Amino acid sequence: MCHVWLSVAPMERLHPQDCAEIYRLGITEDGIYTIQPDLEGPAKCDMETVGGGWTVIQNRQDGLVDFNRTWQEYREGFGNPQGEHWLGNAALHALTSAGQHQLRIELEDWYQQKRQMSYRNPGWSIEQHVCKKGSLYTGAARMAMLLLC
Repeated sequence: MCHVWLSVAPMERLHPQDCAEIYRLGITEDGIYTIQPDLEGPAKCDMETVGGGWTVIQNRQDGLVDFNRTWQEYREGFGNPQGEHWLGNAALHALTSAGQHQLRIELEDWYQQKRQMSYRNPGWSIEQHVCKKGSLYTGAARMAMLLLC
């Protein structure tokens, strides 16, 4: 099982830009919300983990969604935010192109052993490799992330 959350620093808008902004508005229930202006669809918001306000950018748990996809599909996103999904590189770029943000990754193996990692100020490009070096990270999943990047 793999859950990935992203928390983005505040940015005042007429509509919430991300789940952190929704949380700051006083909405503290996990759920599927529309975040704007750059996302063309719903996003899953985790309002409980480590203070709440996390935009779930990837969720893998049961293998029902095939993640062996084309680059275009990864760019646009796929799956359903209520289950397994990838939010999309274009959405990630829109969420992380300005301000401070944090990536949180939680991994769970078949034996229910969990590891987590936090990565400060990751950057995403729409068309290039998504892992950027130079950010600070903490947590027990560090080696797994080095293998993924």
